[in-house]
Amino acid sequence: MSYRIRRKESIEIALRRIALEQIDAMLKSADSDGAPGDVAHAIRKRCKKLRALLRLVRGSLDGYGREQRAARDVARRLAPVRDAAVRLDTLDRLTDGHDGLNQSDAETLRNWLDASRTNALHALAHEEVRAEVRIALREQRERVASWTLDDTSFSAIRDGLSRTYRRGRDGARACASTPTPDGLHELRKRVKYHRFQLDLLRGLWRGPLSAASDEAGALAEVLGDHHDAAVLVDALRAHIDDDAIRDAAARAIPLLEARMRELERRALAPAARLFAEKPKAFERRMRAYWRAWRLDELV
Repeated sequence: MSYRIRRKESIEIALRRIALEQIDAMLKSADSDGAPGDVAHAIRKRCKKLRALLRLVRGSLDGYGREQRAARDVARRLAPVRDAAVRLDTLDRLTDGHDGLNQSDAETLRNWLDASRTNALHALAHEEVRAEVRIALREQRERVASWTLDDTSFSAIRDGLSRTYRRGRDGARACASTPTPDGLHELRKRVKYHRFQLDLLRGLWRGPLSAASDEAGALAEVLGDHHDAAVLVDALRAHIDDDAIRDAAARAIPLLEARMRELERRALAPAARLFAEKPKAFERRMRAYWRAWRLDELV
């Protein structure tokens, strides 16, 4: 499988090929005997790549809204498993180092979180849930053959590429001014879409676009860690009156909030660099890369 547009295929053909590759990979995961948490992670990652592809052609694809919602709904169906798993992982990271959470508190919270993860994994393991995911994916797969674009030149991707970049830049600027957990989470989603679209187009100029994709991937990891810490803080605050975890949660929350502030500081400068260009300048640069790439076909 190749998650990129090839020089000798039209955008429409590339759209269908890449979409089928992502959907088939998700169906394979849904049909596998893998651990529920691993299955959820694999499918959700492919959903993000499919959604980035769809967003790239959003201005030219008939039925864009329906296909975007279909991919989004599959990912949402599996979100509880993902959240349950990352809460445990985040807690484990909080115990690292001499100034981390003490072992007694960590064990108390780990036992509490493990119970919620077990419930979420059991829900995914139920055949009804997997069946719903399979049905949704197969229905979308059948529609791929009928996907058509209004244009097959750079104009087919111009609006989607520019809009993804613009929203990422707006998010980076908003977070630099007033960072909030919700704002940073939205920025992370925009960074990931931008990163995947760079991957789709990396053939235009492999070195610079691959480097930019790597930077976006590293930034998304930092923002992901921030979101995971925020998810755990919300879970602890929601149950702060639970006698079983009250004291441990009260000691863990300030540590998590300190980690969030550190991750926030680590994210803002890379985000500003990644989205340093004005959207129109970014669009012009990518159009120039596209034209040069297509000229190579004539040599």
